[in-house]
Amino acid sequence: MKVEVSRSVIRGSVKAPSSKSAMQRILAGTLLADGLSEIRSPSFCEDSLAVIEIIRILKKRGLEKQKDVAALLDIDKSESSKLMNGEFNRFSEGRLIGFLNKLDYKVTMRISPLQKGEQPQQVVMV
Repeated sequence: MKVEVSRSVIRGSVKAPSSKSAMQRILAGTLLADGLSEIRSPSFCEDSLAVIEIIRILKKRGLEKQKDVAALLDIDKSESSKLMNGEFNRFSEGRLIGFLNKLDYKVTMRISPLQKGEQPQQVVMV
């Protein structure tokens, strides 16, 4: 089945189930959208947060073409296509962190003893 997608204006809201794959598709939609996209009650995991940051940086830099993203991240066009089309699960967390490094961002991981009542994992974006 061949589907053609063209730019159009869509307004409304979507209530998606809490899942990593659904979150990644929502993030892909924000990459394609003009203006502000609001995601309420997202299901976050570390790679989703990395993808959010990558999308934010690419949009801020005005990079929308796959060839430009491929050149910047030093990946081939097919990988750029997967990234831009929301197939984030094809990239490991390490690879996504590498993309952030190529976008001139550092990623710091801190390992410390778990305190009583504390969440076992905590991701903070500054």
